[in-house]
Amino acid sequence: MWRKTAWSPNKSGRAWSDFWFLLISSGFEFAKNDLINLRKWCSEDLYRHWHSPGEGHYAVAVRDGNISFAAAYEVYMKRKPFICSGIDYGYCHSQDYIQQRTQPKTHGRLVIGAWFKWQGEKVKVTAFKDEKQSLIACAYHPSEEVGYEPSKIRRRFCISIKELGQSKKQKK
Repeated sequence: MWRKTAWSPNKSGRAWSDFWFLLISSGFEFAKNDLINLRKWCSEDLYRHWHSPGEGHYAVAVRDGNISFAAAYEVYMKRKPFICSGIDYGYCHSQDYIQQRTQPKTHGRLVIGAWFKWQGEKVKVTAFKDEKQSLIACAYHPSEEVGYEPSKIRRRFCISIKELGQSKKQKK
């Protein structure tokens, strides 16, 4: 694999990241335990390196509509999906991959970088706390140059999956 150029952790990580993006964006179908099984398979041999997919891959899968990957990633991370309405996905962004959204979805899974309304505030998802089944979302002070883009945090919310479900019931 590395005959033409020398191996490095950066090259290997980049190849794996591109591999995940290729599978996701091409619509490759995943079974719910595929990521867990692949990680086990890689750990059985010293020469099989495992570079797991990350939040950027999850965001691309949700925004591109590869729900089978999103579900497999949720099983891998032991995360329940945070389903919400009124989502603004904006641009599909991760460290390695930028793509304008392919369809104007407003209902679906929350991902890092997605905007939605919470307690009357426009908030942006900034992190997931899988061990607590919650996410972190921040409201920002408006900036004259960039609107509500992240500048100075005005308010930080830790929202559990239970609270999100209760909020949906109240809106109905």
